[in-house]
Amino acid sequence: MDSNTDMVDDSLVAQSLEDVHLTASDSPQERRGSSPRSVESTPPSTPNGYDITKELEDVPIDLRALVYISMPEHLNCPVCQLPFINPYTTICGHTFCKTCIMETIKSPLGSKCPLDRIELNYNDERPDSGETTFNDIFPAPIILSNITDDLQVRCLNEPRGCTWVGPRWQIKQHLVNNCEHTRFECDHEIDNKVCGKLTERRFLGFECPHQPLACDKCGEEVTLVTKDHHLMNECTKNLRKCLGCNLEFPEKVYESHEKYCEKIYIKCPGSQYGCEWRGSREVLHEIHTSECVFLKLSNYFEKQETKYTDLADENRMLRSQLSTILDSITQGKLTNLGYSLQLEEIMDNQSVEPFKLFDNLQEKDFIQLLMEFEVLKTDVNRLRSLVSERDLDKQLVTVLANDNVQIKDELDNHTVALTSIKQQIQFMLMDRRRLRSKFNSTESVIPSEQDSSSSTSNRFTNKL
Repeated sequence: MDSNTDMVDDSLVAQSLEDVHLTASDSPQERRGSSPRSVESTPPSTPNGYDITKELEDVPIDLRALVYISMPEHLNCPVCQLPFINPYTTICGHTFCKTCIMETIKSPLGSKCPLDRIELNYNDERPDSGETTFNDIFPAPIILSNITDDLQVRCLNEPRGCTWVGPRWQIKQHLVNNCEHTRFECDHEIDNKVCGKLTERRFLGFECPHQPLACDKCGEEVTLVTKDHHLMNECTKNLRKCLGCNLEFPEKVYESHEKYCEKIYIKCPGSQYGCEWRGSREVLHEIHTSECVFLKLSNYFEKQETKYTDLADENRMLRSQLSTILDSITQGKLTNLGYSLQLEEIMDNQSVEPFKLFDNLQEKDFIQLLMEFEVLKTDVNRLRSLVSERDLDKQLVTVLANDNVQIKDELDNHTVALTSIKQQIQFMLMDRRRLRSKFNSTESVIPSEQDSSSSTSNRFTNKL
């Protein structure tokens, strides 16, 4: 009977968590476009951004629709997997968003913690009742709310072009008072009739931005609101000259041309590793790619970068564990529920079931903590030496790459010198061959002259 009950409870736990997770952790786009479940979580936004209308002037912003720059895991709610919103803590030491924990304890499972299934007592206190009830669910320390409110988020109007990034607690002030992409109802009149169209703040002025006007380039009818989109995506006469091939292209196709233009100057893909080469894409593919030392070592650099990142993450985790152990050893305190208890007080408090594990706390437990501390300290030293070795390897690779480039330059100079010497030798051989042929012709002329002189003398002798 007990096993069947546990199986039913497990299924109810899974179903409850799944329902809450689907409700709280949908994608921002799905949450913005879905119908609101309550006034508290209803964002006056569209799938493309944030809008303010006369009917919805002061509706709270749905903080679950925000896009965070980084979400530390220790600040995420275990149910919705998003940074805490109005965090509440249970008596067993777990923290959730208020909405998440309230929906969980109202599920068919009953009032149990979603993580360890400890019974939780919670009753809403009414100001007019005059009675104070003991609750196992209470607001988390204010510092936790401050930390989560300081997390960096992007503007809800990012799809419209807003680049604002700031702390979460400033998002409403930014959207309502400063963001140029927040849309309001246009209150200008056209033909004695209020326009009423939703318009971004940057277009609102003394005249209605929806009045038709002619495009400066092609003459097509546009409005102030649609003018920029028309010029960038529709107008065929809004031309832009390519810096590589010096040809003009419409703005709507210029980006794709620039991506594949063979003449435009680009950086080497190995620039992130130190290569300073810049040139045309054509030269890059035909010559530089096969010669770049940094590209040949890119796989090694990527492995080293991954290894370095893993070591940094592991080092950060070990530092966190060390900090926790040091706090426990040096202070003799346990900080869990927003307040500190001395270990002696925890052992004397027998009414709270989760703290019964400290009843048998002895000196050997502290010795074990000290041993774990030494092990972690050794691991940190090992990681520090590995990081130092990685830096030395990186420096060595850089030196070798520079030496390789220098040796290649010297080889090129030697090749040029050898070519020059070869040409000079060929010139000398040709000159020697010419002199030899001239000398041979001179020797053949001298004997013929001697023969003619001897024949003349013989004739003269005969006459005598």
